[in-house]
Amino acid sequence: MDWYIYAFASAIFWGIFLVLEKQVLKKEHSFEYSISRLFCGAILVFLLIPLISNFNIGLRLFGILYITSLLATGALLLRAKSLRFLDISVVSPFMTFSPLLVMLLAFFFLNELVTSRQMLGVGIIVFGAYTIMTNGHLRRFSDPWKLILQSRSMHYIFLALFLLSLEALLQEYLVDGFIGPYVIIFYLWIFMFFNVLILSFVRYGGVKEIQKGIKLDGVFVIFAAAFSVMSGVFSIIAYSKGPVSLVLSIKQLGAVFATILGGGLFHEQNQLIRIFSAIIMFAGAYLILV
Repeated sequence: MDWYIYAFASAIFWGIFLVLEKQVLKKEHSFEYSISRLFCGAILVFLLIPLISNFNIGLRLFGILYITSLLATGALLLRAKSLRFLDISVVSPFMTFSPLLVMLLAFFFLNELVTSRQMLGVGIIVFGAYTIMTNGHLRRFSDPWKLILQSRSMHYIFLALFLLSLEALLQEYLVDGFIGPYVIIFYLWIFMFFNVLILSFVRYGGVKEIQKGIKLDGVFVIFAAAFSVMSGVFSIIAYSKGPVSLVLSIKQLGAVFATILGGGLFHEQNQLIRIFSAIIMFAGAYLILV
């Protein structure tokens, strides 16, 4: 199948995951949720073992994969922390800015080229996301940047955005290094759980944090882990078939789904402008694909 089919599948799972994540974070501490989700995900990835023919990836790629896990761990902790205090309609659209940064990094480090039409498509997706953040008010078009400067939670998102972009770039590099996508996902989730477990013993309550998270919202945490694992599987398969910046652009359309669905579930305002902005973003996706 073509890369964009996997990218769209990743976007759907990603959007559902973001809504579930917001639901849990309404009641639960961000770290308790994060470590319990990573624990569940680390268990679920063992289901991928029958699809993995070789676990030996070499010391160099093993090290790069662990560095990737550190970036992913930092990004998910920062995103969860910000999502606990901000509307999903603010956090999710802002994450769609990552393809622009990835496109620039991929050009310099992976020699990836995209057409002017595809660049325009990415730009339209970003514009649509920005419109969601401003609620369609042209006179308030600078408000998101004011929020970035003033809100600590937005600082967390901005840093998560940077880490997410580097993570995607390294995942593309690992796939190009002939590592199977299922091997990458397997090691990545094991490493991420190991990272937060060490952090938990240093700063929090150790394994008790896992017990707290699962006891409070176990069903939502398990489903959030499952959907995020599936999103990761499909996105890495897409990375192996298409340019990382374009794959990430399509994947981040899941944020549109999360914004519309989550905005309705959590009774956030300005749903009509968000639907209109979503149409703009899907028009951008069309330009990427045609």
